[in-house]
Amino acid sequence: MPRKRKGADLSRSTSKARKLRNSRSERTEEQIQQQNTDARVRMTRLHQEPEDTRDERNEVRRLEQRQSRRFTVNRRRTNDQQRQQVHRAFISDSFLRLAFQYEPDIEYYAHSKVVIGAMDKECPHCHALKFKNEPAGMCCASGKVQLPEIETPPEPLNGLLIGTDPDSNVFLNSKIQFMLSNDIAHRQRARCSLNEHNELLKIFKSHMHQLQSDNHAIVINPDKTPAGEHIRRFNAPVVDDVAGIMVGDCTAAREIVIRRRNNNLQFIADTHRSYDALQYPLIFWKGQDGYCINIKQRDTVSGAETNKNVSSKDYYAYRLMIRRGLDNVILRCRELCQQFMVDMYAKIESERLRYLRYNQQKLRAEEYIHLRDAINNNADVAEIGNHVILPSSYVGSPRHMQEYIQDALTFVREYGRPCLFITFTCNPKWPEITSLLLPGQNAIHRHDITARVFRQKLKSLISFITKSHVFGPTRCWMYSVEWQKRGLPHAHILVWFIDKIRPEEIDSIISAEIPDPSTDQLLFDIVTTNMIHGPCDFTNDTVTNVDGYPIYRRRNPENGGQSFIKNIINTDIDIDNRWVVPYSPLLSKTYNAHINVEFCSSVKSIKYICNSNEAAWRIFGFPIHERDPAVVQLAIHLENDIRKVNGQQYPTYKDACLALGLLEDDNQWDACLLKLH
Repeated sequence: MPRKRKGADLSRSTSKARKLRNSRSERTEEQIQQQNTDARVRMTRLHQEPEDTRDERNEVRRLEQRQSRRFTVNRRRTNDQQRQQVHRAFISDSFLRLAFQYEPDIEYYAHSKVVIGAMDKECPHCHALKFKNEPAGMCCASGKVQLPEIETPPEPLNGLLIGTDPDSNVFLNSKIQFMLSNDIAHRQRARCSLNEHNELLKIFKSHMHQLQSDNHAIVINPDKTPAGEHIRRFNAPVVDDVAGIMVGDCTAAREIVIRRRNNNLQFIADTHRSYDALQYPLIFWKGQDGYCINIKQRDTVSGAETNKNVSSKDYYAYRLMIRRGLDNVILRCRELCQQFMVDMYAKIESERLRYLRYNQQKLRAEEYIHLRDAINNNADVAEIGNHVILPSSYVGSPRHMQEYIQDALTFVREYGRPCLFITFTCNPKWPEITSLLLPGQNAIHRHDITARVFRQKLKSLISFITKSHVFGPTRCWMYSVEWQKRGLPHAHILVWFIDKIRPEEIDSIISAEIPDPSTDQLLFDIVTTNMIHGPCDFTNDTVTNVDGYPIYRRRNPENGGQSFIKNIINTDIDIDNRWVVPYSPLLSKTYNAHINVEFCSSVKSIKYICNSNEAAWRIFGFPIHERDPAVVQLAIHLENDIRKVNGQQYPTYKDACLALGLLEDDNQWDACLLKLH
């Protein structure tokens, strides 16, 4: 069989084949005839050419082709060897100062020390799926929390949730107002499903005919079930319509408000087992029990109940987990899932605040200095009110924030200004997030996923900087997590290095320019997608003698700077280096996110480090702040407290130590203070 002529296979999908097909399809009839005539002329000349001349010409062509192939192979082999050498250096144990030696050809993001892996680690107790570095007990407290699963809802509710129903988009995009909508068909279908399956609704409807007057009470006792009655039964119900509203704030009791026919209001506390089902009937479609304070932990071996209760945080962390082979109806509910998480986090905080309010004596609240000083200074006690002291262990309290600020200032006092200030923002397009979304969902619908993935990415970034020493050996670090208005978490990170970064090294680790796409296409895509902000001014050199942050090098296109066209709100804008947020090429290439890296010229950046929290992050128990090394607070600084011995207050610390038998004479006291100093 004759060998196929080179270039005859036009069905290939290569770019060259596509160009050839396009050019041939665009030829006119005259062009085709002319090309055929030229081909016949060339063939005639070849046949008339002497055989010796033809052989000589073919031999020269073969030599040229052999030399060309040899050159291509050698060049490819050299490039592969160089890439392998750099890659071997990258995969070695030492990443020391890797940020100063950035190479465009290295796939930093693929290293095992950077990749967080898939969510494929299965809990042996509750079968929740987790990332490899997530805590063992974040899903079920290592088997101590055992809850019944929320069953898959019936049709048509299930079809509306999973997207198979024609009205699914309308339902999923507006289900918070769905039951109150003007669309009678949608409302009727949802109501029919609940009428058939919701146990609470059945109880309400079965007693409506008994409502002759309003002279009775509603009994909802979470601790005791009336004899012969259902565990969730409302004795003598009085309503034909139930409305759920959020009242008060996180420091007060939160209830469902039942409006009776005489317009009086009756309240159901958020710690009642039926609160969740009454507030979210589309999620708890059977009227299932929700959280209550009397749910007991289980023994991990025997499965028997223990004397410890399941906390609200552990309960709802269990409910928000993804489990293989089980459909979590909560995570399908988009905006309603967001409302559920915020509502349940408010319940968690209310539970904590109630504990602090009713356990002030255990916290020794009377010893807090400011309240006692106010009374000692003849302040009006009536104006002071009933103070509830929040300890520093309560995240977000004034004492917690003040303690964290003091820790940060301790680092500054001990080690001077920080070297780098890094802002790391979650990227909703990370494959670890998009791969876990259900059909039709966006990252904004799944704060549980964004929180968990960002937590793992943040741990990876901190380890990459502080343990792999990519900027050099680390002396100390700290970070604070907060949330943008669009719901994405980001972390403010301060890092101190043993060897300070010199001004002449800034341009080697921080860039405020658009990368060259011809040499680093991936970094170009990352920067142009994530690091474009408001315009600054052009400058050819980095300037560091300013208070705060340096003025980074941003060259204009005439001096070698890059530019590109970006469509913003249907308008094409010429983007150049003035628009680029300072970044580290190594970190941006590794983590594919908005990572603003700033060289600290002063301590002013310390003010950004203390901020607030967010519902899903806190339900999973992730920390808002972390630091290393730890700052230890000495108990000797607690005024008055350590001068009390057996209930008697001594005027000096020395007298208190003598009463305890800790001192014998003044020499021992002086030696003790000298040692502390």
